[in-house]
Amino acid sequence: MPTFSFCGSLFATVEYGFKHELEAETQEEAIQRFEEIMASRHYGAEVELHQVDKPYNISGRFNVFDKPVDEINDVFDFDEAVNTDFEFEGPR
Repeated sequence: MPTFSFCGSLFATVEYGFKHELEAETQEEAIQRFEEIMASRHYGAEVELHQVDKPYNISGRFNVFDKPVDEINDVFDFDEAVNTDFEFEGPR
């Protein structure tokens, strides 16, 4: 019996809450500094986040291959896939 593999991406919206304090001379300075923190790649190291709820708005895309996963050279190579660009919606 042939083996078919499904490779793709899953996207989910995850809501996080946070509480953060910082000292600044003015409200404007505080806002600017906080926006800079949240725009950086290191915000998670400076601002403590907690997940508010389970992920929602789940969706994704996948390609189908006619061989086992360990025999696929490049899961993003549409020429290697036997069918491409399927989309799905997850639970609501």
